[in-house]
Amino acid sequence: MFEIFCQKFDLLAGMEHEIKQSFISFCDNPITAYLFIILGITILSAGIIFYKRINQKIKTTGLHGCYFLWQLAPVANLYLVWLLHGENDRYGYFASLFFYMGLVAFFQFF
Repeated sequence: MFEIFCQKFDLLAGMEHEIKQSFISFCDNPITAYLFIILGITILSAGIIFYKRINQKIKTTGLHGCYFLWQLAPVANLYLVWLLHGENDRYGYFASLFFYMGLVAFFQFF
């Protein structure tokens, strides 16, 4: 899922193929996956524990982030091809709706 998240920000589009492949192999490492799972569980548990004290805008941003990850779950195990700029973007079209709504809710802080 982290690879699809990086596609949303277009972080890897202009890089060489070897750098993209090393990034994918880094994300496919089980230790990296466990670290992201622990980070996600920590953020989710903190949101549950401090739910009543959290600002409504943060709740909205977190909810859209959860919707974004929920919509990416069916395509999370697919291998991403990095040959051209937009090959795997179709997997995240519907999930992008929640990503950008959460991004707008996050930018309301500024």
